[in-house]
Parts: sequence; C-alpha cells; structure tokens
Amino acid sequence: MSTEQPDADPAAGEQVARMILGTHVPGVPAFVAGRAPDAWPPELIPPPPVSVVGGMTAGASVTAIFRYAPGAEPLAEFCALLERNGWTPARTMMSGGGFDSTRIAMFCRDPVLANVLRSSSDPTDASIVVSLAPSQGWPCSEDNRMRMPRFGAIEIPRLKAPAAVRSDSGGGGGGGGDHTHRHIRVTTDLTPAELLPEYAGQLANAGWSVGASHVTPAGATQWLEAADETGHTWRGLLTVYANGSSREVFIYMAKAPA
Repeated sequence: MSTEQPDADPAAGEQVARMILGTHVPGVPAFVAGRAPDAWPPELIPPPPVSVVGGMTAGASVTAIFRYAPGAEPLAEFCALLERNGWTPARTMMSGGGFDSTRIAMFCRDPVLANVLRSSSDPTDASIVVSLAPSQGWPCSEDNRMRMPRFGAIEIPRLKAPAAVRSDSGGGGGGGGDHTHRHIRVTTDLTPAELLPEYAGQLANAGWSVGASHVTPAGATQWLEAADETGHTWRGLLTVYANGSSREVFIYMAKAPA
C-alpha cells in the first residue's frame, strides 16, 4: 500500500497536472475554476440549478465541467441541449443505429466535435465533462476508411436509455448481409418485464411493428418486424434478461425470404 501523502502546496499540484496534461493535449493547459473558459460557447452553459465546476483550454481544445442536481440525467440533458443548438450525433464505427450509452456521447456541428462524458462511474455523481475540439474528418464527416461494413440494410433506430438505467457497458453489435444484432448491458432496478416496453415503445415510435411478447421472471422477449430502405421485410426479437444486477438487452433481426 502506498504511503504517499497529498502535496500540501496546491500550486505544485497544479504544476504537476499541467506537465502531465501537456503530454496528452496540444499547447499549455490553462485552468479556470467556478466558471467556463472564455472560449466556451455561452449557449452550451446549462441554466441553473446546473453549476459550472471549471474547465480547461489547451490549444484549440476547450473543456468544461458541469454539475447537475442530484437525481438528474446529466448526459441525456446535455445531449438535448446540444441538439437544441444544432448539434447532431457523430458518426460511429458501427453503422445502423442501436443503443445509446448513459456514459459517453459524441456530437458534431460544422467541423467541431463535442465529447460528453460522465465524470465518474458512481451513479450518484451528476457531473459531466464536455470537450470541444476541431474535427477535420471522421467522425464529423464521412470517411469510408473509418467505417465498418454495413451490417445488412436494416437501420436500427437510435434507442435512448430509459431514465431508470443508472449505467451501462456501452453498446455493440455485428452481423452480415442478411442479419444484424445489437447489444447493451445496463444496470437498473427494473425487471426484464419492466425494461422491455421501454425499448419496444421507442421501436414502435420509429415505425417498427411490435408483436407478441413472452415474459418470465428471468427474461422477456418481444417479436419485431420492420422494412429496410429497399422495402425488404426483416423480422426478429428484442430480448431482455437478468444477469445478476445487470440486464442484458439484445436486438436480433434477419431478412425474411423474398
């Protein structure tokens, strides 16, 4: 166990932080506390009761930290603020949509990329760190070198995390020419039967057909049907099952025979 004690000189600690950050970010970092950096767009400062913890400027990159009220959904709320101001979700390595994370998000406007990150894995910490930096290419503009092959022609709608989801593992997926799947592991007190309609409702609102469901104490499944951009029918399942304190959520879709 380490016996090191915190440095009693705050200025020395800041100097160490500057030296370490200087190896990871361009330029000499400049910190502010209790306010956003001067270069921060004022329209991206959330209104009270959200408070500004501080921020950093380093080269062309600018970062701000915001603390939301207890019980708030800071990432979802800040992403909504971005969208109201003309920002759009960034392109991802995986085309075709899927599950939104509660921990991290990326948005673009013009040639600028916004990274939004929960500051802690502790669900009671309602703080986020937001960084803005120029993006000359992917993920704010198309670059085929950075995209994986399309997982079939069906587009999975963007599925936002329900309010009762405290954290997640991040989304993933895969597939081939005639099938595709998406997965996310979430932490929530909702049972599979309670979580299933939270995602199924979003699929229905996106125009998908949501059919019969089957529920057990350990899991829940719902039948899905949708058409791809060429009009072909795809069918599959939305499945949620309990895995300890987590819930595994899957979408599997396969192209129906012609």
